[in-house]
Amino acid sequence: MTDKTRRRCAEACAEVEGCGCADVRVFDVGNFHVHLIGEYLRSGG
Repeated sequence: MTDKTRRRCAEACAEVEGCGCADVRVFDVGNFHVHLIGEYLRSGG
């Protein structure tokens, strides 16, 4: 999801240098779930 958003940003402003596409912040539900499960396992269940 993050890569897709950055790619869309880069395509939209291809003529402009430094439009900040590498710094675009999005909510990635996959990362959220991985961290949630990691916290659960770290706590011992």
